[in-house]
Amino acid sequence: MSKHSGKCCGCMACLYVCRKQCITVKNDKIGNFHKVIDKTECVACGRCERVCPMVSAIPYNYPQSAYIAY
Repeated sequence: MSKHSGKCCGCMACLYVCRKQCITVKNDKIGNFHKVIDKTECVACGRCERVCPMVSAIPYNYPQSAYIAY
């Protein structure tokens, strides 16, 4: 997840899904979020990357047709 740290949207989903609680979030001078991962506690389970909307693609299953009535 550290390779995607510049894409943080601030949802904090990675923070809440981490079982080991090894992720902290820091703000820089202009307010951007940066994740700090404690590598000694991290077990590389990948849960943080799977839950992140900026890293993993969210499938959109919209209907291909629409019906309008008046």
